[in-house]
Amino acid sequence: MISIAPTSDDTWIIRNAVYRWLVNRVADVHPDRTDVVEQLTICGYNGGISLEHYLEESRDLSLRIADSLLATIEHILTHAVPLTDDAGRPWPELQQQVYDSLGELRDILSRFPMETQP
Repeated sequence: MISIAPTSDDTWIIRNAVYRWLVNRVADVHPDRTDVVEQLTICGYNGGISLEHYLEESRDLSLRIADSLLATIEHILTHAVPLTDDAGRPWPELQQQVYDSLGELRDILSRFPMETQP
């Protein structure tokens, strides 16, 4: 689960295996953002991440997580990165559904306040 606000319209829910796949793609696209990958991984063990909560605690980290997710989604969709299961085997039967779902996550994240306030 990834949310930007405490409403269902602002929450993205996906299978745990797909969440882990997405976090691994964030690590591939952003090898320099180990803190982002670490937070996404830890949050995955707890059911997901609430970016609005992180916004209150660490605005910079919250914005970097959202930015990393958006850039990774664009990379996945632009380069047709194949969906794989936890063992690295192709998972083509869910590929289109996951791509559609990533488009929904992109829409949700686009509503997240990305600019820093003065």
